[in-house]
Amino acid sequence: MVYVPAGEFIMGSTYGDPDERPQQIASTKAYFIDKYEVSNTEFAKFDPTFKFPPEKKNNAAVVTWSKANAYAKWAGKRLPTEKEWEKAARGIDGRVFPWGDTYDNTYVVWDQKETRGTSIAKPASPYGCYDMAGSVWEWTSDWYKPYPATRYLWNNMAKPTR
Repeated sequence: MVYVPAGEFIMGSTYGDPDERPQQIASTKAYFIDKYEVSNTEFAKFDPTFKFPPEKKNNAAVVTWSKANAYAKWAGKRLPTEKEWEKAARGIDGRVFPWGDTYDNTYVVWDQKETRGTSIAKPASPYGCYDMAGSVWEWTSDWYKPYPATRYLWNNMAKPTR
């Protein structure tokens, strides 16, 4: 696990999808987050019925939210909040991606062919977390919902007509 200190960071986007807006100053308490996603082998220690191809033993486990939450509790951990995950991925300087502000397709892991920690962008985040861009399907402890101001923006945007 890696340590992420308490403090403010820039969360959200000024130009991303509507549910990523508005960009805002958020804060977290200090916390620890896993450096890597949970591997198939690690998850199988928790759930011996979990099956995966032997060559995928060090790939990230793809499981439901309920299973991820149960694994975290079993391991003496917890799922991060959305704020915690975004801060660990982007740092505090407002960068768009874990490596900076310019998109680079070669830094992104797009599928389950790669083992954990093998993205070209190493470390993948300012705090030393890996593989936080690409085919990321990370579970957080809070449920999806737009930021409060997003509801206003979304409700007042021009909608396409049929």
